[in-house]
Amino acid sequence: MPVGPSGACQDAGPLSGYDVRMQRLLISIAVTLLLVVSIAVGVAVARWPHLWR
Repeated sequence: MPVGPSGACQDAGPLSGYDVRMQRLLISIAVTLLLVVSIAVGVAVARWPHLWR
């Protein structure tokens, strides 16, 4: 595939379906991890209050 002045910014268009799916997957993993960590911290604070006093 030749890369000239006209084809240099060819990837600047809309994302492909694979990229959108990967982005959604990574965002959902990040949100899930954040939720799990926040719940774990809440449980730890509720069960063991001497850890933060």
